[in-house]
Amino acid sequence: MQIAHSTDFESLLNHMPDVLFKIKLDGTIIYISPSIKQFTGQSPDELAGQSFRQIMHKPKEYFLLRTNITSKKEIKNYGLTLVNKDKGTFRGGINAKVIKESGTEYIVGILRDETERHIQISEMQHSLTHTQKWRQYFEMIYEITEIIYSHRDPEQVGHAVAEGLSKIMVFDAYQIYNYEKEKHLLIPIFSFETYNRNKMVSNNPIPADKGIIGRIFRNKKGELINDVKSDPDVYYLPGEEVIDESLIGVPLESDNQITGIIVLVKRGINQFQAEELRILSIIGRHLAVALSNAQLSKIERESREKAEQANQAKSEFLANMSHEIRTPMNAIIGMTELLLDTPVNQEQKDFLVTVRQSSYALLHLINDILDFSKIEAGKFTLTDEDFDLRVTLETVVESLANRAHAKNLELALNIEPEVPINLYADPGRIRQILINLIGNAIKFTEKGEVVVSVKLNKLQNDFADISFSVRDTGIGIPADKTTLIFDKFTQADGTTTRQFGGTGLGLAISKQLVEMMGGQIGVRSKLGQGSTFHFNVLLKIGNEIEQENFIEPNLTNLRVLIVDDNATNRYILERTLSNWSLKPISCESGACALSTLLEAQRTGKPVPLVLLDMQMPEMDGETVARKIFSEPTLKKTNVIILTSMGQRGDAKRLKEIGCKGYLTKPVKQSQLLNMIHTVMSKKSKKKEDASLITKYSLEEQKRRTIHILLVEDNPINQRVAFKILEKRNYKVTIANNGLEALKILQTESFDVVLMDVQMPEMDGLTATREIRSKDWPVQKIPIIAMTANAMKGDEEACMKAGMDDYISKPFKPKELYATIEHWERINEQPEKIILD
Repeated sequence: MQIAHSTDFESLLNHMPDVLFKIKLDGTIIYISPSIKQFTGQSPDELAGQSFRQIMHKPKEYFLLRTNITSKKEIKNYGLTLVNKDKGTFRGGINAKVIKESGTEYIVGILRDETERHIQISEMQHSLTHTQKWRQYFEMIYEITEIIYSHRDPEQVGHAVAEGLSKIMVFDAYQIYNYEKEKHLLIPIFSFETYNRNKMVSNNPIPADKGIIGRIFRNKKGELINDVKSDPDVYYLPGEEVIDESLIGVPLESDNQITGIIVLVKRGINQFQAEELRILSIIGRHLAVALSNAQLSKIERESREKAEQANQAKSEFLANMSHEIRTPMNAIIGMTELLLDTPVNQEQKDFLVTVRQSSYALLHLINDILDFSKIEAGKFTLTDEDFDLRVTLETVVESLANRAHAKNLELALNIEPEVPINLYADPGRIRQILINLIGNAIKFTEKGEVVVSVKLNKLQNDFADISFSVRDTGIGIPADKTTLIFDKFTQADGTTTRQFGGTGLGLAISKQLVEMMGGQIGVRSKLGQGSTFHFNVLLKIGNEIEQENFIEPNLTNLRVLIVDDNATNRYILERTLSNWSLKPISCESGACALSTLLEAQRTGKPVPLVLLDMQMPEMDGETVARKIFSEPTLKKTNVIILTSMGQRGDAKRLKEIGCKGYLTKPVKQSQLLNMIHTVMSKKSKKKEDASLITKYSLEEQKRRTIHILLVEDNPINQRVAFKILEKRNYKVTIANNGLEALKILQTESFDVVLMDVQMPEMDGLTATREIRSKDWPVQKIPIIAMTANAMKGDEEACMKAGMDDYISKPFKPKELYATIEHWERINEQPEKIILD
């Protein structure tokens, strides 16, 4: 290969964009290619013999370059700043190395113009810095949005936004305005206290068609204003300070509507950057939604508070009305009950019975209205306690028996054996539901029967799902009314000419109570064929309760004849006796009973006990009993009469016939079992010494020993309560207020204290707290509150003071007696059943 001619080489050097150079170690230029003129504006001849430092911008850079080359012997891509005598400075890059020729060291290398590359690198670095900065911005924006969405008050949202923005940018004041369409105003959301901290942003409403803020709202886009006071649309309210300031503001948009404005203000001119406006715009979108949510939450909260205040006012009104109504009603009902026990003629008795019935109807209505109002106001609570389900159900059915028997209706209760008896729930509310359902069944049934059935659906952990049903043979309900009857103030027949009265609240309250206990209520019915109301509740299994008057007799395989024309009654008695390991035999008539007893006697398998229904067609129970005792072989048969229509003189007459026991339907299982045990254990030397056993015969003896302290300030209520208690053969002492009660309790002992709550000098709650705080033997005495108040909080206040129970005025005598005897039984030592 041949070397190119020198002219060709020179041409190449002239057209090369890069510069070749050769310099001494001290920087003296020996050779530099023609391209240098492109870089510095100087020719190679002008630079020959000059120092390389002459073409560099800073001497310091030259010395660093020479030091690097001489120390490292070679450098690559070394950047430096060069000087062009016509165009100023520019960036260059060098690749150079040290060589040795004839024992002398030189520096040879290539110089390139890297101005464009440097610009590209700077732009890339700027872009990277910008990206990193916005990444930080977005992280901060995310944090701000998370915080503002968590607040439920508009002003709190605004403060949260301002606090978050202060971590991204600097500003001196801020304000958020909500648009009020009706007045066409932008209303500040911040309180006057916020405005007092910085008076640069108005705390007054601004017309939406005025000023910079109004312009941002109208134009629906953000603005950066570097000199607020010079803006042609600037609008100052009277008293506002005019200063040099900058402003950025953006509209707040939610659901395609401009709902307001946010503005930031800073002292001085040209204080905000475009990127700060972009940040505010991004946050503004989230702020609009958060404010809208907070505003709705605030409205909801204020509405709820108003509703709660209204409910509180309603509750207080109801409590006052309850007290005012119940106090005179207590006297009306009590005196009527007492007057009915005095000698009166038939007309007067009719009048008094009407007064009593109307009073109880009014009391029932008041209770329903109060209960419903408490449920509506959210003040209704369940009071759970350990209770015996069987006792509760039997008590309910027994309390309604007279109403059923007055219409010649059979009222029966059937509890399946697998149903758990010891439960922990609110027995009072279960009782209330059943009283409503059974009461309705009796009211709408003219003939036939009402049957209450209870069964277990399932056991799950510590809870039992129990179903209750009340079946009647009454008028039935039209199909289109079966769902409506559970609505408040609704009846199946809502006309003014309807045959049956009532408010329609009973079933509505029952539905609410059932749902509160985790169940559902419904009805199956056909017109003219009766109805079955059914509900289930989820009840917790409770602790075992000692069964009162419930003794397991040693009567295994005792043969018992059941005589009743009603199939449901026979079935229930058969199941009950079988569960006790007795051997029941059933007959549906007196004739069947007689033939069965005689046949059993003839075959050597006599039936020692007969449960005989009193009301039967063709041959009633009394007639059957007379025929049994007229048969010589049957005279020793023990007969217990079960009647649904107890009349005066029945007991005396049945005793003379030879019957051993007498119970009123519906019969409690505990009563029946005790009756069977007592009858079968009874040994009398003479027939005339034998007494007819009733459910009252053993209770009466205990009542005579009960001593009650009645604490009551109202003279009328004193008389009423005293007479009612005296009728039960209780011994009663009266105290006029709490102070008197404390003095009496220091010297006398009592079994029960009946304590009025509202009294002068010392009220019942204070007196109870005093009793419970003293180290007296009387400290554990049962204290029963008597109050005309019946609202939520009254019972809790009594219990908190140390009372044991609570009874509302006007009280029914039966309820008062039951409450007293409940606590008297708890206080006394367990006794064996007394056998005559």
